[in-house]
Amino acid sequence: MSPSLQGFAIGDQYAGNDNITICMFGDGATNIGYFHEALNIAKTWNLRVLWVCENNQYGMGTAVDRASAVTEIRQKAEGYGMEERPS
Repeated sequence: MSPSLQGFAIGDQYAGNDNITICMFGDGATNIGYFHEALNIAKTWNLRVLWVCENNQYGMGTAVDRASAVTEIRQKAEGYGMEERPS
């Protein structure tokens, strides 16, 4: 996740097209501040972003239940009013 993904999504919105920016990341990234910043901006500005989290239960060798108070990763997105779309 990087600010460039927001830039792509904002550019698509500004151009008036219906592209969707896809952001793929691991569950370990959800414990970092820029994850929450990215979700907040995307929701606030109504950006068309598809968030895809690969939850392998470990981030840099640490189990998710030892690194995060919220072990159900989808709940972090729900805090920003985003819905889960199971595969």
